[in-house]
Amino acid sequence: EQAWAERGQKEALIKRRIEEESAVMETAIRASRLKRARSEIEARRQSEAEAEAKENAEAQEQAAKTAELEAKAEADAAWRLQVANFRQKELQHEAQAAAEAAAALRRLREEAVAAG
Repeated sequence: EQAWAERGQKEALIKRRIEEESAVMETAIRASRLKRARSEIEARRQSEAEAEAKENAEAQEQAAKTAELEAKAEADAAWRLQVANFRQKELQHEAQAAAEAAAALRRLREEAVAAG
């Protein structure tokens, strides 16, 4: 009877050790899964951050190109305005000269008519 009791105690002890080791293994498996999940989340976050940084860099580059094109367009418009103003002054001088020539011709005709 004592042998049966000792055998029962040994079996209970073995069963308890198996349960404890199983619990330790389950904890290790959970910890490994949690670590892997955290690594995946961190990798996803890093990938998203890199994508956002790339988008920001592309947007800044596009904004710089747009600003450069706008500056060139403004410079071109200013140059065209200067050319137009210069041409307008030339035309005004030509019109003034033509008016003076017409007045001189009129005077000469009047003088010729008066002289007979």
